[in-house]
Formats: sequence, structure tokens, C-alpha cells
Amino acid sequence: STGIGGGIVSQGRLLAGRAGLAGHVGLLTGPDGGAPVEDLASGRWIAAEAARIGKPADPRGVFAAAQAGETWADAIVDTSARRLAALCRNVQALIAPEVVVIGGGIGLAAGYLDRVRTCLAPLSDLFRPQIAAAALGDEAGVIGVAALAGADERPDEMTQSTRERLT
Repeated sequence: STGIGGGIVSQGRLLAGRAGLAGHVGLLTGPDGGAPVEDLASGRWIAAEAARIGKPADPRGVFAAAQAGETWADAIVDTSARRLAALCRNVQALIAPEVVVIGGGIGLAAGYLDRVRTCLAPLSDLFRPQIAAAALGDEAGVIGVAALAGADERPDEMTQSTRERLT
């Protein structure tokens, strides 16, 4: 829950880009060039927002409070989900992926993906991405990075066996 990462898999290959940051959607900003999305929706933001309103809690505590019906926590989780949904909509408009896979402790927290899907529901099919939970759970990112670290080839030149380890 420290940020919002990302990656793009195209034709079975992880795109690396010029500097290795291809697909790092958490660093995208809004039209005003303000803060990156990860500073406005991640677990760090959730905890900081709770502290800002005098309800210090880590992200798990905020989610627990939201599930218990605390309106302050529900508002924080809802804002995060709306911001992530907007990011997913922008990714859909930009590269039209078959699916946007979401993982991590926040992305897979109880009810979070449902909130994201609800925010996306009014959009036309053109801009509404298919959202799926990461099959490897909240450890998917760490597992992917570990697999890449053990790979001898560049991400855009991976062998089939390396790609299979990542999926």
C-alpha cells in the first residue's frame, strides 16, 4: 500500500520502455499537472488522509472502519476508489487493454474492486475497462519483481518460461 505501480504486457511480453518505467501508471498526473495518482489514492494517501482529519489509522484500520459503517472512513475509501477508477478509465482510453489487473493490499481489500467497478459502470463500453483481481493476490507485484530480478533477459526479450513464471 505504499504506491500504485503498473506494467503493460503486450503480446505476452512485459514492456520495459526506454528507462524501464513503461506502464508505471501511478506516476501519471491529472490535467493540471498536480500530484501523481499514487499520492492521491494509495495506502500512504489513505493513512495520511485519516490522520489529516484526526482519525489516525493505517489503511487496514481505515478499511475496517469503513466496513463498520464509519462515514469518515467510507469517504476516504470511496475517494481512493474513484481516483483509481479514473486512472483505469484513462489507461483504457490510452491503450485499450483486454483487462486491467489490480492487486496489492488496497486493490484487493474487501469491497474495493466493487467500488472501482461501480465508479466505472456509467461509462460507455469504449472507456470502461474490464477489471480483474490479481490471481497472485496482494503479493503479485513482489512476485513479479522477484521473477524479473532472477531473469537474465530484458523484460521485453523474456523467454516463454520467464513469462510463464510471471503469470
